Amino acid sequence: MTWWRRRRRPAEADAPTAAAGVSATAGSNAAGRDMFNPVAIRAEYALPAEAYAPIPDDAAHRGVSNIRRTVLFVGRDGELGALEAAFGRVGEVVVHAVHGLGGVGKSALAAHWAATRGETVRWWITADDTTKIDAGLAALARALHPGLAGLPAELQTQRAIAWLAGHDDWLLVLDNVEDPAHIDPQLDRVAGRGRVLITTRRATGWHHHATTIRLGVLEPADALDLFTRILTHQGPRETDGADAVCAELGHLALAVEQAAAYCAETGSGPRAYLDMLARWPAAMFAATTAGGDSERTIARIWHLTLDRMADTPLAGELLRILAWYAPDQRVCGGGGPGSGDPAVRTHPDGQRAGARPRSPVDCDGAGHAGMGAVHIAVAKPAVGSVRGVS
Repeated sequence: MTWWRRRRRPAEADAPTAAAGVSATAGSNAAGRDMFNPVAIRAEYALPAEAYAPIPDDAAHRGVSNIRRTVLFVGRDGELGALEAAFGRVGEVVVHAVHGLGGVGKSALAAHWAATRGETVRWWITADDTTKIDAGLAALARALHPGLAGLPAELQTQRAIAWLAGHDDWLLVLDNVEDPAHIDPQLDRVAGRGRVLITTRRATGWHHHATTIRLGVLEPADALDLFTRILTHQGPRETDGADAVCAELGHLALAVEQAAAYCAETGSGPRAYLDMLARWPAAMFAATTAGGDSERTIARIWHLTLDRMADTPLAGELLRILAWYAPDQRVCGGGGPGSGDPAVRTHPDGQRAGARPRSPVDCDGAGHAGMGAVHIAVAKPAVGSVRGVS
């Protein structure tokens, strides 16, 4: 039997011939097909070695902050003092939650206070939901160590938490937290370190997480100061009636800021604004100026509040009913000094009545409703809205 020995071809002969103009490193194979070259891709997106290491201990030695002091800030001396005293306790980990109505000025207080602090790291995170919290922490990681920018966002978040858990000289501001459960994982991982300030509309549910400070409306003098500073920012303006506007708006910080900005831009005086508020309250509470944030209007904030009642619709309905009652003891048809107790009135038919439901804009045309003025967003839901919420 004859054995045929197969003749071995030279190794070069096995190599395919590259198509003209085709390179393996350009993302195609030598046969010219549209196939990606994983080696070339890895080389193109290769990260520096430091991206795979923990954030260095000295990453913040020059200071890292995204918080700027607010220019238009008035009053709040008591609350600022309370925060300073609470966070000034040496060696004690402090988590404080400032709670209050939407638009009352929680974020402004937190920003003003945090901007004056001396921690090496002062970082602001919008904390409406867990996605934004993670994004804020990832941004902190990149600020501490720019080399991490190429890593997936979830890894950046983990690096930031790991760095916070190993250091003490930092302050986090978690703004507008909706649910304590949203920040539980992060607080648990950095427990025993740093300082955390939370702002929230939620008044309850914080006993396991933080000490709370309630923030109320502005003092009348502070509200007037805020209105006047905004109105006269570009020069002297007529300010007659400014105190009446502030009172009508219940000295709510956002409402005062919104009204003053509207007057400043449109040239309207405070008295004219009062008249427009009485005539078209829903439109005025939704009005914003050029360049203003449409998400930060009184109408929008009240609509967001009602949105969160979707799971308990009866609560929303009850709120709308109550919104039609006077916030004080005034009723339509008279009253005032010397006219007897306004809370108990005798109708022409001889029947006695207590406080009567009324429009959020009072019958005397002045629209005097104090905090009840903002209830127009509750009492008169927008057309086409679901459960009265647009």
